[in-house]
Amino acid sequence: MFEHAQWKKRLPPFKRWRLVGLMLLVLAGCASSEKQKQEASKNQQEPAREAESTFSLKASLAPDADGVQTVQLYGGNDEQALPILQLEQEGRLTLEFDLLGRKDRPLSVYFYHANRSWERDLSPSRYMNSYQRDELTDYELSRATEQPYVHYEYAFPNEDIGFEVSGNYVLRVTEQGDEDAVLFERAFFITEQSATSEFRLRRRRLGGDSLPGYQPILLFEPPSTMQGSSIFNYNTCFVPNGRFGEARCVSRPETLQQDALRFDLDPRQSFQVEGASYSLDLREIGTGKSVLEIDRSATPTLVRLEEDDVRFPGASGTIALTGQTLVSAGASSDNADLFGQYVQARFRFVPPKQLPLSRDVYLAGSSNGWRPTSKHKLNWNASERRYEGEILLKQGQYAYRYVSQDPKLRRVQRQTLPQTRSRFTAFIYYRDATLQTDRLLSVNETLAQ
Repeated sequence: MFEHAQWKKRLPPFKRWRLVGLMLLVLAGCASSEKQKQEASKNQQEPAREAESTFSLKASLAPDADGVQTVQLYGGNDEQALPILQLEQEGRLTLEFDLLGRKDRPLSVYFYHANRSWERDLSPSRYMNSYQRDELTDYELSRATEQPYVHYEYAFPNEDIGFEVSGNYVLRVTEQGDEDAVLFERAFFITEQSATSEFRLRRRRLGGDSLPGYQPILLFEPPSTMQGSSIFNYNTCFVPNGRFGEARCVSRPETLQQDALRFDLDPRQSFQVEGASYSLDLREIGTGKSVLEIDRSATPTLVRLEEDDVRFPGASGTIALTGQTLVSAGASSDNADLFGQYVQARFRFVPPKQLPLSRDVYLAGSSNGWRPTSKHKLNWNASERRYEGEILLKQGQYAYRYVSQDPKLRRVQRQTLPQTRSRFTAFIYYRDATLQTDRLLSVNETLAQ
């Protein structure tokens, strides 16, 4: 320190001032650089914090066992109604399905409550005012069908089954009395409809996409009994076109005046405009708009469908907005549930530029709950330059899409003509510390043009 002071004294005055100015510039530059680093770090952390408030969810459901076909779970008697009940109100859900073969026997059904993350959380005594299990005794063997099957039908709540808590639920069908012998599982919802809300969509540009996306926005006023509770107890999930596996959720609402809350999905997580889902009408087995050729010598009957070209989307309709399979609606038979035939439907898909994709292609639709598995994988036909695959389907109406992890396919699909309408459903949850689970306060729907 002493030597440094002596050294400065030996310099001429003008040089000492020049040195001081230089040192000040260096210090200012260091401070500015540090500030820039802090700002950059802050900018990097901010998107991460925003992303934490938006996340995707899907129910973890057991896959369908072999022989399970045409599972339908809908509200009341309307095959197009989503499986949503209102707590302590009249109303039922209807379950229908087929088991291939002639082995008719009673089955069991179990019910599980789940939190908003689909973790099964409560004991049955906490969420049911009845037993957890019921028996499926309403079943009948198909009549005059090439492929024999047993048709089951069940409605709930009923005299033996009742619910006391709102929220997400899982229905499990098993062999009679054996909870672990699972045939299939499906999700349904019980809502309180206890709060006022407004649901709308904002059209947004997503990056370089030529088509705008949809950003859901929900304005919500908690019930008077809940006003003043922490905003972090509330969460909202948005679902497109009845496809519950594609839910996107918001966990950090904004506080508005008079205890109102606002849920904005992160713009970067907005739902992209989709090419229209394809639709298939098999109510009558005959050549027509979708069916190119029928081979009745095959068992079951083979139906070759018109090819689907990625450049030309299907025609959207009501079935595409709900994601449900329709069997009885508009059926030519008086009892399509028992007289409906099963056919082997051969799907053909022409990919972009008629070239194979880098990842596998699957058929996802109402027939498999929009959850494709290995048996829904399509194979590449090199000579025809298209993907092909066969799926067993009952006579009825179906919506479906071709899906792949190859971004090329998703990009081209977005560039096709979009659906004229899309249906979004908003689920509003409240974390109840007393029950130690998430209650479902309200369900809202809106249509996008």
